[in-house]
Amino acid sequence: LKQTGVGFEEAGKSMESLYGGMSSFTRMSDGMQTKVAGTVAVYDQLGVSMDVTTGIMDHAVQSLGYDAQGSMDLVKQLDDTAVSLGKNISDVFADFASASKKLSFYGTDMINVFRKLEMQSKDTGLSIDQILGLTEQFDTFEGAGKAVGKLNALLGGPYLNSIDMLNATEADRMDMMKEAMDMSGTMFSDLSKYEQKAFAAAMGSDVDTLRRAMGALTDKEEEQIKVQEKAAKRAAAAKSAMEGLTLALQSLIEDNKELTGDIMKGIRSFTEWIIKVKGTRNITEDLKKVMGALLLVKVAGYIGTIITAA
Repeated sequence: LKQTGVGFEEAGKSMESLYGGMSSFTRMSDGMQTKVAGTVAVYDQLGVSMDVTTGIMDHAVQSLGYDAQGSMDLVKQLDDTAVSLGKNISDVFADFASASKKLSFYGTDMINVFRKLEMQSKDTGLSIDQILGLTEQFDTFEGAGKAVGKLNALLGGPYLNSIDMLNATEADRMDMMKEAMDMSGTMFSDLSKYEQKAFAAAMGSDVDTLRRAMGALTDKEEEQIKVQEKAAKRAAAAKSAMEGLTLALQSLIEDNKELTGDIMKGIRSFTEWIIKVKGTRNITEDLKKVMGALLLVKVAGYIGTIITAA
């Protein structure tokens, strides 16, 4: 945990979050509790709120059918998803926390559906909730029948099947709608104002959301996202480096309390000796020089130890 930048305070907070937010935590073995707490603390250092990670793991165990180890593996899969798509890890975790309440019926297979939705979110610029809003009307026979009837009428042929749409996953439904548009030779961006409004009304959405759903981001939008992601990564790396150095120094002090205690006693004795020798005259400047030299020596020693360990 020290190597990942987790200090004593963060480790304690992760335990507190789990005791309050993961109902199965108190029934785990001590070893498993330690692993789960470490997972929560590490992702907190990566920018994911402890409560969010705790909530995901609790939902994984209580609703999706995972065990404790499986819940940690799920969190790692979310991390991998964020890295592979070049998305902010905290955004992916927040997306899953929100989507899991609507997609729990997939059980342990939900992660596969979620990955496809995240890919579509990346491609279109829509949030997971917006994509689910477009596809949820196909969850019932009646809703699927009505929506497919309207869309086929606008496309000019039987390009969509209500049963297929009903049985498809949310991510697959988006792909099927795009394929229907392609087969009909319809380019959504080329439609007139009123035709676009008609399609949006058939989907129970608005024109902007549907335009994004049926196409990809522009080159300019993609470039802007990349610039923002690079800036965020540089800031996170700088913060991580400074926090890591601070925690390493704290750890060295904690592990060598006796040594640091002896040094402080020596400084006090030296100060008292100076006062006796120089009387009550002003010794501020002398003490500043002595303390400065001691501090430089101590810090240099710490940094040398850190570099050697690294």
